[in-house]
Amino acid sequence: MRLEAYVDQPLVLERCDAFVTHGGFNSVKEAAILGVPMVVVPITADQPYSAQRCAARGIGRTIAPDNRTPAAMHEAVRAVLDNGAYRRSAQAFQAEMTALPGLGELVRTLESTARSRASVS
Repeated sequence: MRLEAYVDQPLVLERCDAFVTHGGFNSVKEAAILGVPMVVVPITADQPYSAQRCAARGIGRTIAPDNRTPAAMHEAVRAVLDNGAYRRSAQAFQAEMTALPGLGELVRTLESTARSRASVS
């Protein structure tokens, strides 16, 4: 184990079979884009919602605040690693995300909408 001030999380995730995360939006998004199943241990802010969505989509397990024990962590990680359904769901979600239009399409849509509104005024 090493402690680092910064790591390029997507580069690490490319090599992971599972990801234990607090469930922040960026962390969940990065794992989902790479098709990595998760164990989400939410703390605050957007994290509980992200954890619920991961569980609902079948791309991860959630550990509730009142169940943060080594045994619960072990069981959740083992379940995600051993049950291929989590990986399959994560990969299916990955395919959905990568099929979405890219940033260029978003910019073109916004520009077109702005032009349409300007011509109506």
